[in-house]
Amino acid sequence: MKRQIITQIQAVVALLLLVAACSDDATDTWQDAGNGSPLTIQVCSDGFSSSDGCPTRAADIGYTTVFQDGDRLGIVAEQVDGSKQNLCATYNGATQAWEGIYYDSKTTYLSAYFPYQEGLTNQLNNISDADGVLSALKTLMPPLADQGSLAAYRASDLLAGTCTLHTEGGKSLKVALSHAYSLLLLRAGTEYTTPDGSFAYRTPLRDVQVNVDDALACTPFASAEGYRLIVDKSGSPSVAWFYTLPDGKTYKVAGNASLTEGTYHLYNNIISGGNRALAVGDYYYSDGSIYPGDASNPPSEGCIGVVFWVGDKAFQDDPLLQIDHPGCTHGLVAALQDAGKTLWSSDYEDITNNWLKNQGSTYGITTLKETEKMQGYANTKALEGYNASERATGGNSGKTVLPIGLIRSYAGAYPAPASSSGWYFPSVKELKFMCWGQNTNGQSTDGKKKLDEQFGKLTGASSLQSDYSWSSTELGSYRAWLVNFTSGRVSDYRKGSSSYWVRAVLAF
Repeated sequence: MKRQIITQIQAVVALLLLVAACSDDATDTWQDAGNGSPLTIQVCSDGFSSSDGCPTRAADIGYTTVFQDGDRLGIVAEQVDGSKQNLCATYNGATQAWEGIYYDSKTTYLSAYFPYQEGLTNQLNNISDADGVLSALKTLMPPLADQGSLAAYRASDLLAGTCTLHTEGGKSLKVALSHAYSLLLLRAGTEYTTPDGSFAYRTPLRDVQVNVDDALACTPFASAEGYRLIVDKSGSPSVAWFYTLPDGKTYKVAGNASLTEGTYHLYNNIISGGNRALAVGDYYYSDGSIYPGDASNPPSEGCIGVVFWVGDKAFQDDPLLQIDHPGCTHGLVAALQDAGKTLWSSDYEDITNNWLKNQGSTYGITTLKETEKMQGYANTKALEGYNASERATGGNSGKTVLPIGLIRSYAGAYPAPASSSGWYFPSVKELKFMCWGQNTNGQSTDGKKKLDEQFGKLTGASSLQSDYSWSSTELGSYRAWLVNFTSGRVSDYRKGSSSYWVRAVLAF
């Protein structure tokens, strides 16, 4: 198994804010700056093990456990009088640091666990060692029966392990985590391959349920690797999966699993559908599955967008996308709903000349003013970095790029699969062809009409606005590019003069 080692450098200002935000369990005598220097935390997490190497969590990449911005780690600590405390460290995705705990020479750091849960201090006070902590955590944090959401799945995937304190060269805590439970995984559905053999995708499943040892049905989480269910089981439990294909046919896949803590068992029921090319108008789902766009009644459950571009144009245009997501060569997806309506920014700055040019190769691009490339992913990452630098340096907050916040909020509400780029703020060229259509050579609204037709077949989707939409491409200090979805006209407008719509896209 691969591991991810994350080394952190603590930021004192952020730590002071996070101490208050974590929980009522954290007290001043245990987690306050007055006790000493910030405690640097290094986390090493094993993945689930099996012969075919399944990744650990829904947001994982390859075989590596990946923590996300805002994740919270629990540290069970003990003072000299034997009293316990449930401390909280929060992961800062921008700095890759676990923040919120200060070193205390009177404290022994017994155990660590993830995800952090408030209100455990009283239950932990009668425990004398790390083994007892693990046993108590498993009693207090059993897997949920309904793991259908990302939050519920992650809350069920208890990781626990040891803490080792190092005091040489600064105070650091090394944490080694392992999965406390087991994982059941289903890969099923009709699988199609593109004619050139470069891409295989499955149709989405509906009404997926799991029975374990004849217990009540549990709801699994749909990830790009398959349907996942965390279970507190060992030995050979009896497992039965039930699911329905979009054509209405219901299937059952059953058998005994062979489970120990930290392992997974795969059930595979893939049906070959032969060759089929991807097409504009195909429906894209939260587990990375795709349903043909010419269907009259596509499943709304789990659908997060509609394909508006087929091919690797964005991948070829965007150097940062190539680095971060080398598998996203197949097309672009428009979100089912707008992220919101806002100014581009409330104050003015030439971000390209005043900030981006000083960032070297960090974002793979040298300008946000490129109008002839589909580089929205790199634009978004650069603008996220710019916004972060504005906040960190106490700059004029009016210069922050407001659509970035809308995109981030949308991504939190409608998670994209790990096999995709994640949602981003489209460049003007990506936005233009969302409106025009892939095979249109000039100004048009054919793309909008096609997308609106597809959105209309789904519950919960909304048509593209017949109005202007912002892009992530700037013209200069005062103006940024936008597209009029009524006429297809591409133009620029003052960043702080009017609020316009923002629609997220992703590459897959």
